[in-house]
Amino acid sequence: MFSLDDRAGNVVTTVALFGVAAAILYMARSAFLVLLLSLLFAYLLEPAVTLVQQHSRLGRKSRTWAITEVCLFVTLVLGTAGYKFSPNLVAQLKSLNAAVPEILEDLSSGKAPAGPGGRHGLSAAQQRRIQ
Repeated sequence: MFSLDDRAGNVVTTVALFGVAAAILYMARSAFLVLLLSLLFAYLLEPAVTLVQQHSRLGRKSRTWAITEVCLFVTLVLGTAGYKFSPNLVAQLKSLNAAVPEILEDLSSGKAPAGPGGRHGLSAAQQRRIQ
C-alpha cells in the first residue's frame, strides 16, 4: 500500500496551494493590474493631498476636498500638456507610420540605414561595419 509521509504531504500541499494561487492570479490579472496601478497612483499623490489638506481653504476641513483639488490640478496639467504637445506628436507618428515600411524593407534585405549613423557621431568606417 502506498502512503506519503508527513513531510512529503506538506510539500505537495504547498505546491498545490501555490498552483491554485497562480491560477487565480492569472485569471484575474487585469483586475490586479488595475488594483496595482490605483495603489501606485494613490501612493504618488498622497504627499500632494496632504500638502493641499494642510494649506488649502477647501481641503483643510475634508480630505475628500483635498483629493478633489489634487485630481483636478493633475487633470488640468495633463490636459494642457496634451493640448500643447499632441499636434507635434501626431505629426511625428504619421511620419513614422509612413517610414516604417521602408525601414522594414531595408532591414529584411540586410541593408542598414545609412543616414542616422552620421547624425549620431559614427565615423564612415563604423557605419560600413554596421552595414
